Amino acid sequence: MKILVTGGAGFIASHVVDLYLERGQKVVVVDNLSTGRVSNLNPNAVFYQMDIRSPQLAEVFKKERPDIVNHHAAQMDVRRSVADPIYDSDVNIIGSLNLIECAKLYDVQHFIYISSGGAVYGEPEYLPCDEEHPIKPICQYGASKHTVEHYLYMYRENYGLGYTVLRYPNVYGPRQDPQGEAGVVAIFIGKMLTGDQVTINGDGEQQRDFVYVADCAEANLLALNDLQRSGIYNLGSGEGTSVNEIFATLRGIIGYEQDPIYGPPKVGETRRIYLNAERAIQDLGWKKRWSLEDGLRETVRYFRSAEMVEPVALPSVGRSSAQTVAGAPVDGPQKGQPSQREALGEAARGDGDELRVLEELGQRLESLPFSKRWPADLLDIALRAVRARGGSIIILDQAKKIIGAAASFQGVTHELNPKELQMMLDRGLAGWVTQHGRAALISNTLEDARWATKEWEQAEASARSVISVPLFFEGRVSAVLTLTRENHDCFTHNDLALVSSLAAMTSVSQEGIQLPVAV
Repeated sequence: MKILVTGGAGFIASHVVDLYLERGQKVVVVDNLSTGRVSNLNPNAVFYQMDIRSPQLAEVFKKERPDIVNHHAAQMDVRRSVADPIYDSDVNIIGSLNLIECAKLYDVQHFIYISSGGAVYGEPEYLPCDEEHPIKPICQYGASKHTVEHYLYMYRENYGLGYTVLRYPNVYGPRQDPQGEAGVVAIFIGKMLTGDQVTINGDGEQQRDFVYVADCAEANLLALNDLQRSGIYNLGSGEGTSVNEIFATLRGIIGYEQDPIYGPPKVGETRRIYLNAERAIQDLGWKKRWSLEDGLRETVRYFRSAEMVEPVALPSVGRSSAQTVAGAPVDGPQKGQPSQREALGEAARGDGDELRVLEELGQRLESLPFSKRWPADLLDIALRAVRARGGSIIILDQAKKIIGAAASFQGVTHELNPKELQMMLDRGLAGWVTQHGRAALISNTLEDARWATKEWEQAEASARSVISVPLFFEGRVSAVLTLTRENHDCFTHNDLALVSSLAAMTSVSQEGIQLPVAV
């Protein structure tokens, strides 16, 4: 079967994608990378960088013809849903409806939808909550997630689209971003490992149902076993664990010595919630296999070895699909590094407006279709964004053949000859980025074999810092943007995140447009 997974670069869905591929399924991923990470993408999946609200989504269905849709993509931040319910409903309801309509139009067999067992029930009338518990959400996120369940019932009755709804508990585990819309486990681990103070909202006695991500991924696999059945299933342990207990357990695992700070409770937060999963156990054959302590230990082990980077949130500039774009991760934030706003301010300090660079790019993206000069224009913006000394952008066709390029060094524009271009792909950093589909930050070019010195640089072949990021089009790397600065250790991880955001914003804005344009 071919399965289209939305949000497949995200925390939970990337584990689902991995499991599907391990079991021999074909997988197509749709993700706008607003919170997902390129590094989470499985290279064996076809990838489309696209918002689920995009009109171009139908073209993906037309081309790929998936048998199953697995819908994880969502606006998942409860606080944002309270502050901006219009945006929350736009993503979670309108985006989901766009996806359901595409599924109906292109004869999808079954629709797996991820709902929220922690938000749709509201304050429980009894515990643990089963699927028959009254639906009384007390936050906009819970309301928007449940609304889609009604649409799925309607589309089954009227059009025969089968569905499985999985109401998730509080899911934790590897790949959860402690800097983004994370759960308490990832946030606590991130703070503890960097020696920062942990803040607990409220008194910490609020209870949640914590389930390790591998167990939730398994439920998505089991949902494929009986596609004739439609149903709604809770996933959960049936037990509540307080936030204070999570803090104490992680404190013991990590060896964290500080006490937490207690802040005000979050608006719209349920006091106690845990779920009865008997229906999933009986109908799907699902079972929670990971104990809480084992799952927490494995999560801590991952965070200690993983490379994390703080994502950069973009303003709403350019095309409407580019709401927020995260930079491709390479290295994690170091203690004492500047915040996102400080990083953006540093990048745009020329006139004091920290959003100037992004707004300028957005204005150029507004004037689509791109002219033949767009690669050079993007290179120019990126150079100024991080005060790079030189850089290049190469354009690739579907066969990864170079069809255009632009380069600049010390303010002078260069034409790259075919020999140099081929060298960049064969043994240069651009080739590595193309092959791996992820960004790279080199602190010292003399110590990294991926860097190949160009002819005009030979006279000054000293140590440099380099950033190189991919641009995507229809699931493939279609261009590589590379920037250099004099001396080693000049670029920061915030520089990398900003340039990755520019590249991702450009990619998102080219949905439906033929990207490769010869320079």
